[in-house]
Amino acid sequence: MRIARVHQLIVALSAFALIGCSGGDSGPPLFNLSGTVTFDGQPLQNGAVFFEPTEGNTGPTGMATVTDGKFDTSLEGNKGHIGGKMMVKVKAYPAPTASEEEVAGPVPFNEWAEAMELPAEDSTRDIAVPKEAANPPKPRRQNDA
Repeated sequence: MRIARVHQLIVALSAFALIGCSGGDSGPPLFNLSGTVTFDGQPLQNGAVFFEPTEGNTGPTGMATVTDGKFDTSLEGNKGHIGGKMMVKVKAYPAPTASEEEVAGPVPFNEWAEAMELPAEDSTRDIAVPKEAANPPKPRRQNDA
């Protein structure tokens, strides 16, 4: 499960870098958001969602990890959003592997973003990442003949 721990560390460090150090409970109120994330109609197995204020909307960036297609900012290690206009970014991560010897598979896409208006209250929102966000297939190597 070492790769799973590394993945959790990457998510935590990414969130820390985007959110920054906060001085406790000062600042605007934060609201919880939960829901699902799908890619091409299927649940995103592993990733994160970030809620970045935009267009004059100021405050901290919210975030939530995505596991088996579900996210919830109220869970430990996640952070709520301030409401209003946001750039919602979804990042896909390799699935955790059962052992250190296994290699994690490719991610279906790296990052997808869409502008959204989020309510200034606890709510739910389902996020559908379109098929067009897919990573292009890797080119085939030609045999040296």
